[in-house]
Amino acid sequence: MLTLKYALRNVSRSKGRSILIGIIIVIIAFSVCIGLCIRQSAADAKEAALSELTITAQISPDRQAAMEKGRGGQPPGEGTFDKDAMRDAMGTALTLEELQKYAAADSVQNFYYTLSASVNGSGSLEAYSTSSDDSDDAAASKGGMARPDSGDFTITGYSSDDAMTDFVDGTCTMEDGSVFEEGTSEAVCIISNELAEYNNLKVGDSIKIASTEDEDDTYKLKIVGIYANSQASTQAEHMGGRGGFGGFSDPANNIYTSYNALLAITEKHDTITGRLNGTYVVGDLASYESFGKEVKEMGLSDEYTVSSSDLTMYEQSARPLENLAKFAGYFLIVILLIGAIILIVLNIFANAIHLGNIHRPLKQQKSMHTY
Repeated sequence: MLTLKYALRNVSRSKGRSILIGIIIVIIAFSVCIGLCIRQSAADAKEAALSELTITAQISPDRQAAMEKGRGGQPPGEGTFDKDAMRDAMGTALTLEELQKYAAADSVQNFYYTLSASVNGSGSLEAYSTSSDDSDDAAASKGGMARPDSGDFTITGYSSDDAMTDFVDGTCTMEDGSVFEEGTSEAVCIISNELAEYNNLKVGDSIKIASTEDEDDTYKLKIVGIYANSQASTQAEHMGGRGGFGGFSDPANNIYTSYNALLAITEKHDTITGRLNGTYVVGDLASYESFGKEVKEMGLSDEYTVSSSDLTMYEQSARPLENLAKFAGYFLIVILLIGAIILIVLNIFANAIHLGNIHRPLKQQKSMHTY
């Protein structure tokens, strides 16, 4: 009680200083609350986004390990780079049987795969293009790189309906006709509405594709459906507009069929090479980490690595939240430092005035009291 009495007396003795200190403390407390709320909100948003994410994993050759083998243990830029050692370390892509073997891991909820190939159009079929110049030079001038094996179209064969993720998440929707039957071996396909309109095609028509190596090596596919891609324009911007296989292909030139149908094409035509991609649905982050350990225990070579495009995209989207949380942390530190400095300075001035009053001559103090 006595302590409280002296504290109140000290506050009332210097009302101006006490009010100023109170205002500063309120401002610091308010700023700290804002900073902590921002940090917590950013952390909650990241956690919520991760919990709602269905993580998929892929197994691919370990490029970093291959580069280290090529450097022979030397730091980057030093010594002679051994290209043959790098290529040997890259190994080859896993076969379907090997991919299915790792699908038996306990952490895997679902497994599907696709087969992709780069082809050219044959006959009257032309690739959709917004450029007046259809040459490879025009594609390169837009930021792309012309490749000798790149074709006008990318044809993708899906193992199941689950593998058609663009249709599952609603990015692509059927506009006319229907999707081919799951697992069919028939030479049927679906094409984009842009490609269909560009070539005056409709459901029931046939298109002819050709090998990028031999234009006389052709194959005919029947159109059973036409789809619309809601993100075609955005994807085209990222891919550079027009071109061939991989990053050069305009999404309007994507042709979809079943895995078995495309496999039959690649087996019959040696000049059309397919690229196999397997996707493992693991669900959450803990299962993804478990999957990486399980495949190693199941015999996966060190030449291969487990990665996730979903996690990569999540980390890129979460980067602004991380920057915001970091900025809020710096803001907290600055506010606390400035507040502490102001309070220390005020306390020093107050003590200096108090000491000045104590050491003032008694006669001067009396005269001050007289006045």
